Amino acid sequence: TENTVTDIKQTVSQSKPEPMAPYAWPSSSEETPLMQDERFNLIKFNVLNVGQFFKDPDGLVEYLTEYNPTFIIIGWSFSTNGDLSVALRSKGFFSKMLLEFDLRSIKSPSASLSDDQIKLLKKADQPADWAGHGKDLRK
Repeated sequence: TENTVTDIKQTVSQSKPEPMAPYAWPSSSEETPLMQDERFNLIKFNVLNVGQFFKDPDGLVEYLTEYNPTFIIIGWSFSTNGDLSVALRSKGFFSKMLLEFDLRSIKSPSASLSDDQIKLLKKADQPADWAGHGKDLRK
């Protein structure tokens, strides 16, 4: 039988999707407390086929950076050394998500990293041009 499951090593012909508008929940007398919370209707979901970024990990990171998700759900067995994990870790994307999560847990739900903190993460992605073992970020 032919394998019909798309993964990051296969080309997909579709163009990248745009984030969808918030879902309009029907009004009902049986709504749960969660559905009565107006913030629930502001949640955006974006289903992404990573096969659209076959051999383009920088494009994937650029797309995710533009979308700026607070959660990522990966629909297959995730490996720490797999192509997707390496792509997201190598560009500081996972680091930014984890740091913002911690910052929001400590300060407030709307907290985010400063421009300087994001610049530092991007700098850490660059190859070092100084002697040493990577113990400090001074140039």
